[in-house]
Amino acid sequence: MKFKSIRNLLVWAISVLLSSAIAGCSGSSTNTTTTVIQTNSGGSIQGVLLDASTREPIVGAVVDVGVAKATTSSTGQFAIPNLPVAIYHATIDLSGVFSPLNMASTTGLHYPKYVFQSLPAFNTTGAASSVPATASVSIPVGKLAATVSGVVTDASGAPVGLGYNVTLATATAPTSVVSTTQTTATGSFSFLNIQSQGAFSISAADTTGAFASVNAVAVTAPIDGGTINKTVSVTSALPPTVVSVTPQHNSDIAPVANQQVVFTFSKPIKQTAVVGNTSASNPAGLYSYVAVNFAGNKAIRASNIAHTLAWSADRTQLTVTLPVVGVSATYIVDLCNAPLTDDAGVAVSGLGTACLDLPPLAANAAAGIAGKGYVSFTTNGGATAAAPGAVNLTNAASLDAKKGALAAIVPTFDWLPVSGAKAYNIYRATKQVWGTGASAPANTHPAVKLNATPLLASGYTDATLVDYVENGSVKLAYDYTVTSLNSDSIESAPSTVVTAEDKVAPKLTQAGSSATVSSITIAFDEVVDPATATNKANYSVALTATPAAKPLVPDSVTENVNAANIVTGYTLNLAAGVTTANASTLTITGVKDVAGNAINVAADQVTFTAAFPAFTAGAAGVPF
Repeated sequence: MKFKSIRNLLVWAISVLLSSAIAGCSGSSTNTTTTVIQTNSGGSIQGVLLDASTREPIVGAVVDVGVAKATTSSTGQFAIPNLPVAIYHATIDLSGVFSPLNMASTTGLHYPKYVFQSLPAFNTTGAASSVPATASVSIPVGKLAATVSGVVTDASGAPVGLGYNVTLATATAPTSVVSTTQTTATGSFSFLNIQSQGAFSISAADTTGAFASVNAVAVTAPIDGGTINKTVSVTSALPPTVVSVTPQHNSDIAPVANQQVVFTFSKPIKQTAVVGNTSASNPAGLYSYVAVNFAGNKAIRASNIAHTLAWSADRTQLTVTLPVVGVSATYIVDLCNAPLTDDAGVAVSGLGTACLDLPPLAANAAAGIAGKGYVSFTTNGGATAAAPGAVNLTNAASLDAKKGALAAIVPTFDWLPVSGAKAYNIYRATKQVWGTGASAPANTHPAVKLNATPLLASGYTDATLVDYVENGSVKLAYDYTVTSLNSDSIESAPSTVVTAEDKVAPKLTQAGSSATVSSITIAFDEVVDPATATNKANYSVALTATPAAKPLVPDSVTENVNAANIVTGYTLNLAAGVTTANASTLTITGVKDVAGNAINVAADQVTFTAAFPAFTAGAAGVPF
């Protein structure tokens, strides 16, 4: 045999040595020692594949390191020489294995089709000073014949419910996911047909990722046909939060001795030297970080008050106990400054500056402060106040309807302060009245509260009232009642009703006549009842003594309407023959406004010494 170079001669020698080494191992199926044949130019990988449970050699598997491959012999051994020094990630193809089982068979047990293994190759100097000149490589491969089962539990040790994802992965590099499943309603799981004696890890998480295993659980699968059970614990994977507070934020409760405020956390809180010391006598303990404030009679914030602290056994609840609480009071409890973390040192979310940056108390509910380590609540129990006594309508006599550009006169009320009342509410019910008299039909609307916030003074002016007349013909009257509010803002019974309505009579504002006094035109300062204004019996014109005659009654009275169809006044139509020389006085009686107030006869007589004054065009009447 002729060799072209010393290098080829060396390769041939290595091959002979490898063949000799493999032949020397053929006598034992349990031989797992690999001798690494080293050269100055590269290394070699040699090993054996064995059944993980029976230790029988696996025959016909292909070990592929990417740049070269070898098939296991009848003793399960393989050799790959002349490799560059490196760590190789070998793919072992077992699809062609025919011993100790036949992978081509459609029945019986099988190995996985592929497994992966990291394999080193060394040169004569070694990858490091600690690397030996020889290495043992044994690759066990298990049949798909084992069962890995178990249960997933929460932080308290209780089984979780249905639908948690459980993952089984290989434990050695390169790692890969072998199988996934989900928990049953009892938190249990099971992986079937897993490699016997394989090294795996198990992890679990809920579908949202909010709860997950902190560390995967290592497990070695049992021998063929065996089952192993493991417990996998999950905890919150999110920062701890305050999930609830009792009593509820902005709630109003009955006062009791030893009132408890309980903060519940999403996971156990780490009991550090500060957090675990709840004594009020230790200035360095948790007590100095928990603020418990009395805020007065549902009013302003005051100083910290005495309280006690206690943790639950599982460290998920902190109870703040207030030994004494008063009636009709406000209390605020916050953990905003407390140095609270979970066991991993992650701070409770929502505390610190974000927790303390609070709006005024009245806006807390809308701002969603509850659940962030802060709670405000009130107590009730205040005595119900009596209803206000006599409610006075102080300007009742001067209430008058709208007069053109002049607004209606609005009502003003006052009442005596009520013992035990902290504030008052005032209500108004509007009545629409058609006609006058006790039998006039009316429609009373439901009462509405006029004050947006409680009235602190015992008086009120209803600036929202618009008029005492609707559509020029309907009387409007307003029924008012007042209630007292106690320290819990509970209302008393209403006061007696006080009614506000137009009380001022209409007035004649203008009168004039034609040259022959055949007609007289008049106007009033407010809308009057058309039935009374057009009744000719309500008017009389006195005549002088020469010629002597009784007072005249107009033949008719008509409305004067402008282009906008608004009544601006009335015309009295007189009989012929009346002259300026014999007309002296116009007297009006019985004309009423819409509220039923009659005109003042004495004040509204018009006397003419010579002739009626001319009626000014365009100034007649007041438009309504």
